[in-house]
Amino acid sequence: MNLVATSKLSRSREKLKKERLYSKQMRLVMARIAQDTDLTMTHPYFTENSGKNNLIVLITADRGLCGGYNTNACRACNEIVGKSEKVDFICVGSKGREYYARRGRAVLKTFAGITETPFMEDAQEIAEMVFNAYNSGEYDNIYLVYTHFHTVVSYEPKHMRLLPFDTSELPDYPNDIPPEHMSFEPNGSELIEFAVQHYIEAVIFNALCESASAQLASKMVSMETATENAEKMISSLALTYNRARQARITQELTEIVAGANALT
Repeated sequence: MNLVATSKLSRSREKLKKERLYSKQMRLVMARIAQDTDLTMTHPYFTENSGKNNLIVLITADRGLCGGYNTNACRACNEIVGKSEKVDFICVGSKGREYYARRGRAVLKTFAGITETPFMEDAQEIAEMVFNAYNSGEYDNIYLVYTHFHTVVSYEPKHMRLLPFDTSELPDYPNDIPPEHMSFEPNGSELIEFAVQHYIEAVIFNALCESASAQLASKMVSMETATENAEKMISSLALTYNRARQARITQELTEIVAGANALT
């Protein structure tokens, strides 16, 4: 399992490296759009509200044997759950669904079998559910909880608000052209609908790729640790066995010598 996880992690990291370049450019595009207050001030995708009916997209694994990966993601999710009056879930990975189903939370849908090898089509399907849920007016906020990959031994759970749009998540846009000297085509409303949709898809796909790499890294480290612990256990049990065997042999020799002495 360690070798399999190592092989998959190599491919996953290469995929993540390419996806980060795409995600970075999408963030810059949204940062430029967000600078134009005329476009964003009144649009529902950018208007914050104080409601506490939340929908959470939670990314975990389909299986265990990956250390604290699943537990840490659920703990990060609990920060949002504790501040919610109502909360439902879209779970990517069976472990997240099992965790919250046991606690009586509503899981609208579970995406299984994509946690290690996600594709853009998966992100688009999840994004479509997110937009439909938000546009229905049933939820005030929609959050994304995932695990960010740093290195093979360093990854941390994170959460961010998908809708309404959180401009604090965006980088500063290096633009020397005054906003009033720029125009957008098509009109502002259509532009925002198109841009936000593709941005949310990119963010979800990035989270899927980040989580996949973190999951495989955690699984690789856990299996390596399990192997080392098993070897230590085998060594300890072998030592105990040899001591018991030696004691048994010594006892039998003592009994034989005592029997021989008794005969003489």
